Amino acid sequence: MTTNSQIITDALREHNVNPEGVNASAEQATHGLRVLNRMMEKWFEEEVDLGYYEQTTSSATIPIPAWAEDGVVAQLAIRLAPTYGAQVSPELYQSAKDSYNMICRKVFNETDAIQDMTITPLGEARHRLGRSILTDV
Repeated sequence: MTTNSQIITDALREHNVNPEGVNASAEQATHGLRVLNRMMEKWFEEEVDLGYYEQTTSSATIPIPAWAEDGVVAQLAIRLAPTYGAQVSPELYQSAKDSYNMICRKVFNETDAIQDMTITPLGEARHRLGRSILTDV
């Protein structure tokens, strides 16, 4: 099980802020956790729900699926870069973009698979944001 601190440390390693074998300091972990919480809240608002809930301690296990960890690390690394004066490499940017797109596809596909529309009267289905194509503009 991966902890919040491990995710934050991995994100900092993307920029060589912390070399291999050095964990995030208490200050880095606290700041990284705040940024992680804000990032995941933003994802939730964008309907990218990984089951994450606000974390209060960096030593807790991160509540996301293992398959999403690389994408979360890459996205967090990009968000932390300005704080540490780090440049985001083209490779990291592309990795973050590709990982986020994969996470979105997987979440949306799982959400769509759950929605069984076979018993819904024609024209009565609602978009996941609650809108109807027949009655809402």
